[in-house]
Formats: sequence, C-alpha cells, structure tokens
Amino acid sequence: MRTAGICPPVSSRRNVAGGSSAPSCFEDLRSISGTPCWFCMCSRPWSYPTNFRNLAKSGYTNLTGIDYSASAIQLSEKVREKEGMSDINLKVEDFLAPSAELSGFEICIDKGTFDAISLNPDNAVGKRKQYVRSLCSVLKPEGFFLITSCNWTKEELLNEFREGFEILEELPTPKFCFGGRTGNSVTALVFQRKKMRPSILDKLD
Repeated sequence: MRTAGICPPVSSRRNVAGGSSAPSCFEDLRSISGTPCWFCMCSRPWSYPTNFRNLAKSGYTNLTGIDYSASAIQLSEKVREKEGMSDINLKVEDFLAPSAELSGFEICIDKGTFDAISLNPDNAVGKRKQYVRSLCSVLKPEGFFLITSCNWTKEELLNEFREGFEILEELPTPKFCFGGRTGNSVTALVFQRKKMRPSILDKLD
C-alpha cells in the first residue's frame, strides 16, 4: 500500500497554505491514477494529526508525516491518538538522507522545512542541493510539490528548484506595504517534477 505525507492546515479540499485558493492544477486531483499519496514536512510536526484530519474529511487517504526528531514524532503520535486519527502514518526520517521506504509519493507539501535547512550554518548551500535531490527521489515523475516559505522570494525559489522541477502556479498570500512598495510576507508555489529523460547510460543498458 502506498503512503503519503502531511501538509499545512487546510479547511477544505481546495484550500492550501494558510487558506489561500488551491491551484487549478489540483481541481481534478482525484483523477490521478489510484489514490493520491500525500507526503510532507512541516516545522511543527505535532500539528500533523489536525492537518490530516482536515484532509481525511475531504476524502484524502494515504497520508504520511515525517520529522528527523524521534521526540517530535512521539508527540505527534500522542496528538494523533487524541484526534482519533490512528490510521495516518508518522515516521522518523531525515529528509536529507531519506530511507528507501520514503518514495513513490504523488504530492509533497513543505511548510517550514526548506526554510529551516536554509538557515543551517553548516554548508547550507550543499544541504539545499541535497534537499532537491531528496525531493526528486521521493516524488514520482510529474509529481507535485507545494512549498510555503517565509524566507525566500518567488524568484529565489525558482532558482533553487530549477533542476528537476517546473513552476505551475503561484498561490495568493498576504501582502504588506512599506515605503510605498508592496510585497508578500510569504511565498507559496506549486512545482511539478519534470519527467526525466533516459540518460545515455540507461540507453546502453
């Protein structure tokens, strides 16, 4: 049975990333072959059960949330039990070194993990590149990636994920005005993993 991941709070099937409208590419999400597999990372893993409950009420299944901290997952499991969501999947995983079991997902949502990795004082550039490699390994070809970031602009995220991903849509987020200029306090983008072409070595095989 396939597994999947968690996402930020949603109030309905068409709400993602803090209540903003979901991208049009997800209007017919259920048409994906089989049951969509949700996988994601969040800076507050203990909120997974509540987030999953919202998704489950909207008819989604195959949900998995991860964190590299065993104690964070233990806390999430307690909240999951309290919320009566015993069927959701929670795993201790380091996304920069994912296990073989963490693969085959159709949808991944990140709310805070990429930001946290980017602030790591130890080889942040290398860790960001590893994040992209890990994302390619856990997502199916042409799978979807939704990211909400408080630290990166749209242009910066496009550059970070240029290898292996293409932008599908920018989600509306809160705006602010300062010094006569308007900007966004949060960036929320939808990417799709590119269908990789076989390498020359693959053809030789």
